[in-house]
Amino acid sequence: MDMNKGQKIEAIFNEAESLYNEAIGMLKEGKIRDATKRAWTSTVKATSALILAKTGIEIDGLKRLIVAFRQLSRKDKEVEKRIKDRFFTQQQFLSGCCTYIDSREQVEEKIKETIEYIKEARRLAGR
Repeated sequence: MDMNKGQKIEAIFNEAESLYNEAIGMLKEGKIRDATKRAWTSTVKATSALILAKTGIEIDGLKRLIVAFRQLSRKDKEVEKRIKDRFFTQQQFLSGCCTYIDSREQVEEKIKETIEYIKEARRLAGR
């Protein structure tokens, strides 16, 4: 049975939240690199769900997602104002430099901020 658009959006957001919870569990186990990867993946999923909700387009691949997100941000000023910068900060921090920073507190803070990004993406998607 195929899911309709609303069900797909909800499933993607649920997956993002599940990945975030896995990231928190990994963080508690001291698996910092794995936790950052999960947190970044949950950010990507939430962004994908937002794009689907706003445009009706399912995006496959990070490069396409970034292009679609930039386009959406230019068209939708609320997206631009509320989460555009946060997305790119998460990208830079969680998918790269975060694993080279010595401060565990900084890493934990960025991972924990992911849930706020997911919540805001849900709000913007009308969920």
